[in-house]
Amino acid sequence: MKNIAIFGSTGSIGTSTLNVVRENKDLFNVVTLVAGKNISKLIEQIDEFKPKNIYIIDKKNADIIEKKYPNINIYYGEDGLEEISNLIDFDISVSALVGIAGLKPTYNMIKNGKTVALANKEVLVTGGNLIMQTAKKSGAKLLTVDSEHSAIMQCLNGEEENPIDKILLTASGGPFFDKAITDEITVEEALSHPTWHMEKKLQ
Repeated sequence: MKNIAIFGSTGSIGTSTLNVVRENKDLFNVVTLVAGKNISKLIEQIDEFKPKNIYIIDKKNADIIEKKYPNINIYYGEDGLEEISNLIDFDISVSALVGIAGLKPTYNMIKNGKTVALANKEVLVTGGNLIMQTAKKSGAKLLTVDSEHSAIMQCLNGEEENPIDKILLTASGGPFFDKAITDEITVEEALSHPTWHMEKKLQ
């Protein structure tokens, strides 16, 4: 039985992870759920999975949960996220907080030598050197479960006899998905993602 912590439990990755847990209750036990502001969804998850540690951003929502579940450890705010990400009562964590918000919690879990299933590529974009160096030092295991870097990992696994020289990421659902290959693409077009607000990377 593996104890699981889910950072971003009410988002799409978090709910998908809980679907896996739901189908494999003899293999996984949820001990920690970390959510943003979706208190109604979090309460549904608490009722079903009975975790012992809960995080939600706002103190008002934390007070509501504390009254409803007096025997659960409740964390909130910036300090609370720091505390809950330094707990070590789990075997594997899914790090699925959106954007840069996932960097510090992921760092804390890696620092403590925990296995982290990373579903947030921004953690590696913004702090890749720190995360990888810390993982090497602590012996933590980093698994990739987000779309692009999970696909890259799967391509690389088992290829020692036939090393890969180059990997191309095509379209990825971005602004050029339906366009023909052309050199007539501006920086502004490249940053105009249909879903996300894209920033330039400064070097």
